Amino acid sequence: MIAISNHGIYDQTVQYTYMDYRQLGTKKEMAFSAVKFIRRITLHILPKGFVWIQYYGMLSNVVMQTTLLTIREQLTPKIKALKKRNLLQYYPPFEVICPCCKKDKYNM
Repeated sequence: MIAISNHGIYDQTVQYTYMDYRQLGTKKEMAFSAVKFIRRITLHILPKGFVWIQYYGMLSNVVMQTTLLTIREQLTPKIKALKKRNLLQYYPPFEVICPCCKKDKYNM
């Protein structure tokens, strides 16, 4: 997460710079409407009772290289098989309803 300073917040937009490491670390600017920016930030807030699991278990820094190779070897044939078929029959779209406003969380 990066900090957005006051000079990046305008009337109805939020603008910030970031490093694009896919293009050799060039600096780029990105701007969003205030509503879209808040929506993207809130997607990173976990519901009560959930915890981030990315830094322990199979993906901890100590064993990550070996487990990632094993995971990729095991998933490759399954992914190739799923690409040949319609993914929606295996992973149907779902809605996450907000308990307060009763609206779909991701399609505000």
